[in-house]
Amino acid sequence: IRDSAYLTLGEAKQGSKLLQRELFGLSEDIARFSREISYIWNAFLRGQLLVFFLSSTTMFILMSILGMRYALVLGILAGFARFIPYIGQVVSAIVNALVAYFLAEGNYFDLPAFQYMLLVVGLAFLHDQVYDSLVIPRLIGFVLGVHPALVLITALIATRWIGVLGLILAAPVLASFQLVAKYVIRKMLDQAPWPDEEFEPPTLKHQFRDIFK
Repeated sequence: IRDSAYLTLGEAKQGSKLLQRELFGLSEDIARFSREISYIWNAFLRGQLLVFFLSSTTMFILMSILGMRYALVLGILAGFARFIPYIGQVVSAIVNALVAYFLAEGNYFDLPAFQYMLLVVGLAFLHDQVYDSLVIPRLIGFVLGVHPALVLITALIATRWIGVLGLILAAPVLASFQLVAKYVIRKMLDQAPWPDEEFEPPTLKHQFRDIFK
């Protein structure tokens, strides 16, 4: 009886130690998860700032080439419009049209006001389409470490499901889902859940530099 009780007590202690190790490992995974998720969303916010700076700069250059007055203001407005999909771009286009029409006198191309307005609005629309279909998916995919095509597909699906909010949050949600999926698959295959060493995310300055390497 004593031997049986001793063995039972020993097994209980071993089981308790095993449970403690498992719980300790789980708590470490939860802490790592929280840090990785914060890295993803911080990277997304930095990516949005990059989009703002790039969009403002390229629109300013375009408006300057077209001889538009208040080109800097129109460029900044185009950058802010990126934070409000659809509505922001419509407002930016209306402002561009009004400025082009009422301040068309003396434009570089010597066009009548209406034709000059159509030229400005058309090129600004082309600028926005290039950003929506090429620049933004690639840039956000780069800073989040996901494929640009997946970002674009996820954004289209999310927009159909939940509207504008889905378009804005599609990329970080995709990156978060990818993180969870990798963790679950590695756990199921008895592999190390975190094969890569943890590192501090790059700063906005470093990301901007890496994009233009």
